[in-house]
Amino acid sequence: MESDSKIQFVNDSHLLDKPALLFANPMTPYDWEGICSVRSGYICIFNLEFLENSDLLKDASMALLAMNGVYYPDQNQFDVISALFEKMLSEQGLGAHIKSKLLPMYVKMILMETSEMPTETVWSQPIESSSRLTSLFLELLNEQFYNSDKDLDIVKMPSEFADKLHIHTNHLNSSVQATLGKATTVVIQEKIVHEAKKKLKNTNWTISEISSFLGFDYPNSFTKFFKKHTGVAPQFYRR
Repeated sequence: MESDSKIQFVNDSHLLDKPALLFANPMTPYDWEGICSVRSGYICIFNLEFLENSDLLKDASMALLAMNGVYYPDQNQFDVISALFEKMLSEQGLGAHIKSKLLPMYVKMILMETSEMPTETVWSQPIESSSRLTSLFLELLNEQFYNSDKDLDIVKMPSEFADKLHIHTNHLNSSVQATLGKATTVVIQEKIVHEAKKKLKNTNWTISEISSFLGFDYPNSFTKFFKKHTGVAPQFYRR
């Protein structure tokens, strides 16, 4: 953000009266308000699929969740970061394959540039315990699928994640609901559907192999689950 603005978190607010870089994540509600007549800056919004499909950003996904606050770059850093945002904008018209290579690289360069900023230039918004717990849950959920091994032991029950986190299932469920506005089972199901779509579109695995990878005992069970959540059978989605 190049112009004056205000960031309002649940329990705190912060005036941005000089060029600043804001990192926010879905687990921390906030409101942004421009307080001058001319507003200028850049916004970059990306989803989980973008992070997971990029080898450059897989290791950075949790760092992005943790970078929860405002960073004040010096003039040189500001110029570098602005130039990277400009390159993202200028290359929007390129083919999807080229963008899939370039955009993650630019995002990671911004992360690297930000990580070099002195700590005194950072205003950090603490992540509440429910958000922190949800972040750990999401990390466990996502990391299961980073390996392409067809014989993975996929965890799908909230109680299994709660055991791994050494907490009661009710505590996990209430934290996820408070943070994401969804039940834990819904988040898990959405992730499984997302991974199923990726495997159907990007691999030549059979329906049976995908079913086994995602932890279904029988291909018919996977087909029924996929159709329930997408409206189409796996073989038709693949087409």
